[in-house]
Amino acid sequence: MNRCTHHCFLLSALVGLAGCADRDPYLRTDVWQPTGANAANIAAMVVNPRDLIAGRNAPTQSARASEMAVEHIWTGQLQPLASSASGQGSGQSSATASAAGGAGGTGGQ
Repeated sequence: MNRCTHHCFLLSALVGLAGCADRDPYLRTDVWQPTGANAANIAAMVVNPRDLIAGRNAPTQSARASEMAVEHIWTGQLQPLASSASGQGSGQSSATASAAGGAGGTGGQ
C-alpha cells in the first residue's frame, strides 16, 4: 500500500467514524428510559418505608422450627399438607397427580 492510499483510507475511516452518534440507550429520547417506577412500587408496598433503608429485628422466636423444616426438606422427610376445610380439591395426592403426567384429569389419555 503506498503512502497516499494509506492516508486516504485513514481519512475515510476517520470521517466515517466521526458520523457515529452516541448510542447510549439511557440518553436516547426514542427508547424507554428508567423512571424509578420499580422503587416507587416497592416503597408503596412496605408498611414502614424506613425498612427499605435498614431492616428491623424479627420478633424473638426460636429458629429451631425453621431449621427443622429445612432439615426435613434436605433429608426427604416431608410432612403431608393439612387437608382443606373447604372441601375443595380432587382428593388425589401430589404423587398420584404427577404419576398421571399432569394431564388435566384425563388420566393421561
